[in-house]
Amino acid sequence: LIARISRELVLDVPGNGGEYYDYPGANDRWLASLEPYDDGITYRWQQISDVTGFLGANGFEVEDVSIDPPDLRKYINDYLVITLDLGGELAEQLADADGDGIADSKWIELEDMTSAKGKRIYAAVRVIDNGGMINVNTAYDFDPLASREWIDGSSLMQIDLKEVVESTLDTIDELHDERTGDSNSTLADYERDCIWRIEDPNIEYLPFDIFDEVELRNRYFLNSPATTRLEETWNHTIGDFDKFKRVPYDGTGGYDYDHWWEAISQLATQPDKRHFLTTHSFDRIIDPDGAKMLNINDVNSSNVGDVYQTIRNALDDPNLDDVAAQLAVNLVDYCDGPNEAEVTVYTVGGRTYYGFESPCIYISELAHRWLVDPAGGGPIPSDTFRSYAVELYKPYGEDAEPNNSNQWRLFIDNSSASPPGNEVVDIDWVDDADFHVIRWHNPSVELDVDPAASSFDKPNTYNKIFDAGSVISLERRIAGGGGGGGGNWVAVDSLVVPRASDVGGGWLMPRDGTALGIQRDIQLHKCIRRLWSGDAYTPTLGEDNDDYRTTDSIYIQAHPADEEFTNVGEIGRLFREDVYGRTWSDTDTEADVRLNLATPALQEILNYLTRFDPSSDGIDNDGDGLLNESDPARPEETFEFKIPGRININTAPWYVLGQLPWIQYGDSTYCERARAICDYRDNTAEGFESIGELMEVSEIGYCASDSGDLAGFPDLTAPDGAADDFEERDVIFARVSDLVTVRSDVFTAYILVRIGIDGPQKRVIAILDRSNVYSSGDKVKVAVLHPVPDPR
Repeated sequence: LIARISRELVLDVPGNGGEYYDYPGANDRWLASLEPYDDGITYRWQQISDVTGFLGANGFEVEDVSIDPPDLRKYINDYLVITLDLGGELAEQLADADGDGIADSKWIELEDMTSAKGKRIYAAVRVIDNGGMINVNTAYDFDPLASREWIDGSSLMQIDLKEVVESTLDTIDELHDERTGDSNSTLADYERDCIWRIEDPNIEYLPFDIFDEVELRNRYFLNSPATTRLEETWNHTIGDFDKFKRVPYDGTGGYDYDHWWEAISQLATQPDKRHFLTTHSFDRIIDPDGAKMLNINDVNSSNVGDVYQTIRNALDDPNLDDVAAQLAVNLVDYCDGPNEAEVTVYTVGGRTYYGFESPCIYISELAHRWLVDPAGGGPIPSDTFRSYAVELYKPYGEDAEPNNSNQWRLFIDNSSASPPGNEVVDIDWVDDADFHVIRWHNPSVELDVDPAASSFDKPNTYNKIFDAGSVISLERRIAGGGGGGGGNWVAVDSLVVPRASDVGGGWLMPRDGTALGIQRDIQLHKCIRRLWSGDAYTPTLGEDNDDYRTTDSIYIQAHPADEEFTNVGEIGRLFREDVYGRTWSDTDTEADVRLNLATPALQEILNYLTRFDPSSDGIDNDGDGLLNESDPARPEETFEFKIPGRININTAPWYVLGQLPWIQYGDSTYCERARAICDYRDNTAEGFESIGELMEVSEIGYCASDSGDLAGFPDLTAPDGAADDFEERDVIFARVSDLVTVRSDVFTAYILVRIGIDGPQKRVIAILDRSNVYSSGDKVKVAVLHPVPDPR
């Protein structure tokens, strides 16, 4: 049986033909639900294990199975004679694989196998996922009032183990002291030297071990005569002999299903916590092809091709080629650091894609002032004196100024003007100013510039600098490709100068020396939308554009952070389109341009990307003596893959999910979000195929419509002036995104085997670890094979 289960686990690994996610459903018939649910009449398992396929082949139910035995007894005796039908074949009947006295499985026959005396061999099997539990070696505490690094979802220690403590007589500090031994380490030390190298921790640490695991798994949640370190440390939570039963429920002393349910129910006054806890759980950062996930903080312009290919594999739709390429360059430029100011460029399929890089600079105002000499002749006399100005704006104060004239320029394409002629001005932004104004200056017709602004003047007397139809582009140098002016430049902002008839008020018409300008709405988070005034105003060069402000509530944060991602779920901040070359409308919103994680077609990208990467921490996590090097025994295993202690959202009870960062906060009822996740998972989706599908659960969204701008955590940039935007909507998901998974690598199998219908039987617990399985020829590690003693 262990060999059969192990084979199922091997074939279920991505890359070996199995589906990516682990969920007790049609694709994983071998996996049982971790706990039952109350249907209002009795208790039912969402699914029981069918490891050999016997149950399905014989028409026995394995889904939504009531745990009331057919004869309505309220328990499963540790030994009941197996029933055969009139034909001598095994009849459908409930069994108790884990030995707690409650039905959790059905008897199967091991076909083509008999005892030495020709007796048939029967078995009951229950396989559960350790990834649905809280790991007592990695979890710690979550305090929403703590400093940012302990509430931002970046650490496994933010899974709230403290909430599990049953009594003030037990504390989280006692548990942490026990697992750290005599190290006197800080939390950061423990995370680095124990959690991230849990299979080979520094010698001073004493994480809870497999002996504790066997006790936690004993007969589902019953206590045994043995006392482990974990029980001694948390005696009143999981070790109190007066509180926890040592023998299975047997129908005596008033112990029936209701008493059993009361003991394990999360809503009970003092529920047993054993089935929520584990010492041994892993999953791996592997994608659906079995390869290592891409670390989103380990990207740069030199590996942008690999980034594109990874995203392209995730977005398995030929219509999304452009999206994959644009996301790749934008991902690199978002997190490549403040010292990497070049726009990332990638060419594929004959098209070149440009990243969105800081500093963010926009064309914010155009102005002109003309004075016609009365002595001249004609509608626009040659002796008309002219001054022009183009204002640039830097909305994000943290951005550096573009003060290298070899990297930035203003290019005015006058090919459609009369007479034609282009204008090129290098940008040399100084004085740490918000505005930079370029003036083509005639002293007879001054255009005033605020003295606080950066400015550059070129003399001009009669020349037209721009006219209706001229294209004004702000360009920055790139490594390849070409901009509007030719050469290695890309236009990061542009404007077609409007006609006089489109603006009015004397715009671009001969005047008596009155200065006129058109303005862009430069309110915070509106610059990207290119909203320009339809009227001419008196210019406000070098100052805020107070004359023109739109009143809609559409705000799009458009600023590459130039720092590493805190969570993989933050990738929703990326633009999926070329916002430089895009033609914008007044009604465009974030949904039109961002990577919207609420879009099902885009969610699988989170099966290919990670922020957690054990190979990037400088620690030999698996203790094989190799650090970021190829393992000679497994040439394809170049990097470490294992993550201990993450929570599988497909198998965890709502109480476990409720201990993830921020999941409880803002709920109207206890763990409302966590229960909504389970309800969606089990009744709508039949399992999450990607962690991104959490965005399908409406309760995950932090901010309701019109709730206003978040003032603080869990939004790491709050307050940011952009109310109810994607960052706020996704903020809960982002904070948990690195701490959850949809697949697992450690499972516990409860196995009961009997010779004949009334012969000798034996129970064992097997803990199976497939975290070193990468190909079909690899073996599952049997971490534990423990006989379960008969009850006393």
